Amino acid sequence: ISMSFIYRYLGQGAAAEDEAREKAAMEIIEKKESQITQVPNKDDYIVDLADYLKEEDNKKFNEKVQELVEGYPIEDFLPYLQGKDREVVSFYIAIAKKESNWGKRVPVLKGEDCYNYVGFRGKSDRMGTGGHTCFTDRKEAVEVVARRIEELIKKYGRDTAKEMVVWKCGSDCNATGGQAAANKWISDVDTILKELKKSKK
Repeated sequence: ISMSFIYRYLGQGAAAEDEAREKAAMEIIEKKESQITQVPNKDDYIVDLADYLKEEDNKKFNEKVQELVEGYPIEDFLPYLQGKDREVVSFYIAIAKKESNWGKRVPVLKGEDCYNYVGFRGKSDRMGTGGHTCFTDRKEAVEVVARRIEELIKKYGRDTAKEMVVWKCGSDCNATGGQAAANKWISDVDTILKELKKSKK
């Protein structure tokens, strides 16, 4: 408690080494502090602080994503990923690393990039090499793929690499390279997920 605070409410005499005056000063100060904590704007302050901390947390996450994919073709997808659920973005980035090395190995249609960096195989009028869906642009790719990832996470509870291996295997891992390949997929995707979680520290 500062001396100026005591002077303000009791005058300079309150600063003397007088036990009774010090006690009176403390009572007044405690009363004032109690009143301060009861002001109507307290909840607004807490909300503002929470929003600020969330914004800073998201900023660190976006910086981590940028750091990981810098120089890779998928870097051009980031403007469309920003603002989406962080867990969805994390899986998008992790799966894209495994499936295409962030855009360095991609399906094409008539020699053109399909913007499918995650091995997505949804049925479409435009199918690229390897039986992969071919999107018209990056924005469409992000919207369609992010929606599917979010569905798997929110609706089916697939929020770990092990549970998300359905992305690679479908209903049968033996039909898509066997369990060893599935385990490698899980390990590689999980590595990127863990790397992105470091942004929270």
